[in-house]
Amino acid sequence: MNLQYPIGPLNPSPTATPRELAAHIKSIHTFAVRMEAIVQRVTEEQLRTPYRDGGWKLYELVHHCADSHLNAFTRFKIVLTEDEPTIRPYDQDAWVDMIDVQPDNVGSSLSILLGLHERWSLVLHNLSESDLQRKWVHPDHDGTQNMVSLLGMYGWHCEHHLAQAHAVLTIC
Repeated sequence: MNLQYPIGPLNPSPTATPRELAAHIKSIHTFAVRMEAIVQRVTEEQLRTPYRDGGWKLYELVHHCADSHLNAFTRFKIVLTEDEPTIRPYDQDAWVDMIDVQPDNVGSSLSILLGLHERWSLVLHNLSESDLQRKWVHPDHDGTQNMVSLLGMYGWHCEHHLAQAHAVLTIC
């Protein structure tokens, strides 16, 4: 298994079947509870273990997900309320190096994820067909993309990081 991309690389698509959309929404809806279940099962050693050589430690991964998903929720709301907005990128590696990313406060990021995913799910379960076609621009990507691709990206992101977190369970 490729631990950097355990479920394969991201391949966003501007189209999706109703079943694919439902799967993305379910991934996002259930992510926080599933990540919390993994973290509750790990030892202190596993929490401080990277999911692969050169990868983030599990506690860093959890904090990254909180940071990333806060940004994602904000991006979704911006796309839903503005006309073809440009999404602002951020340096995820620099964010993981900040002082608030510590193994002893991983619970705070789990709390963020639990509340955030509850609210995010409410928005996602109420998207209209026209909402799914709303456009956005990311400066690091070519051209405009629609909400379907954003939904697919974060559905993938949830499953991607859950697979990496599961990998830690098999390492130690």
